[in-house]
Amino acid sequence: MKIFYLITIIFILVAAFPQESSGLKKEKPVFVESEDAAEDPESIELQEPLRKYGSVFLIANFENTSGLKQTKMSCYEQPPSKAQYKLEKEPADGEKTNRIARIKYLKEKEGGPFGKGGWCGWYILLKKGRRYFDASEYGFITFRIKGETGNENFVLGLRDKIWDIYQGDSFKSKPIGNYLPEGRIADKWQKAIIPLSDFDQVDLKELSGIYICFEGYLFADEKPSSGIISIDDIKLETQPYI
Repeated sequence: MKIFYLITIIFILVAAFPQESSGLKKEKPVFVESEDAAEDPESIELQEPLRKYGSVFLIANFENTSGLKQTKMSCYEQPPSKAQYKLEKEPADGEKTNRIARIKYLKEKEGGPFGKGGWCGWYILLKKGRRYFDASEYGFITFRIKGETGNENFVLGLRDKIWDIYQGDSFKSKPIGNYLPEGRIADKWQKAIIPLSDFDQVDLKELSGIYICFEGYLFADEKPSSGIISIDDIKLETQPYI
């Protein structure tokens, strides 16, 4: 009888806490449309935007000391294009290490929707639920960037409430080289300084997220384009510090 009770208890525990199969891998989240897309827009407008003040606001430095708490960052992709990222440590000054985000991408040129190879990129959300982020006090987005080889390229996208709910896309900057001292991504760290005035179709009072977009037109030939970039210290600044 004791053995019967023991088996019964074990069965109940297993049923209550199912284990993920070791043969299955979780799919990376694919950012298809706004998580608020089905919401009533009028109910969203009643929410007070998040407001942040100060000459510099740290969005993310991947050291758990960012200004945004419990924000979501991930890759988006539409096959056959692919993207993935991971947080890594790299040597900094002296014996210190610095945590960075490394983003690997493969932008195909054929197949997928519209026959153009799909799309891929990386994003970090600024909004929290229905509350959007007020960046109107700032003039620039800045971050540190380097490439594996120096042949990488992307555009930066910003998404506000309207783009979030109705467009399902983001408004794009110029190619990133326009905002770098060397005029292109290099295999060493540079600081990108992007004026928010370049996003004239975005409401800075209600930002949803920031996107790194590996657009097909950035790569001249018809072959698939791939690369790895590293980013760090994503900030909003009133006046950029070089």
